[in-house]
Amino acid sequence: MAKNFEIVREFDYPVDQAYEAITSDEAIAARYKEYEGLTYEAGLADDGFHALEVNIPIAGNALPPVVTKILKGTLTINRVDRWSPLVDGKATGTFLGKSSGVPSSSEGTYILEPTENGSQLRAIGSVKVKIPLVGGKIEDASMELVSKMLKFECDAAERWVKARS
Repeated sequence: MAKNFEIVREFDYPVDQAYEAITSDEAIAARYKEYEGLTYEAGLADDGFHALEVNIPIAGNALPPVVTKILKGTLTINRVDRWSPLVDGKATGTFLGKSSGVPSSSEGTYILEPTENGSQLRAIGSVKVKIPLVGGKIEDASMELVSKMLKFECDAAERWVKARS
């Protein structure tokens, strides 16, 4: 059974700056430059959507015990994001994720929209782990990883915007 989540992040700058910080090749390169072992491909797809595929290695000692009981070594998370062009001051996106070594997946949508004080990013999705008995515990750990990854991405976007101001 999948577990659902919604993560909201407020930015104190407008949607167009948040969008650029999330989707531009320059911002993506800055975001991932110091993450050892991470690989990615990013760019504008033929349909006008921004596409990002990222492979994120997570060392076993950084994983929760419930995961390391079934996985030895490094977990690699593969995530694919697609962002629509900005339309009327808003953008939407999708994400799909899977991991090596654990039969798990995540999927959902992004919504980037204006607020009174700047902009807001919402990630709405679910995680699913197909392991009897312990799958629910691993889903909880997966939701925590998704939350940490989104925090990392948003923090990096904020640093990028501030460095350009």
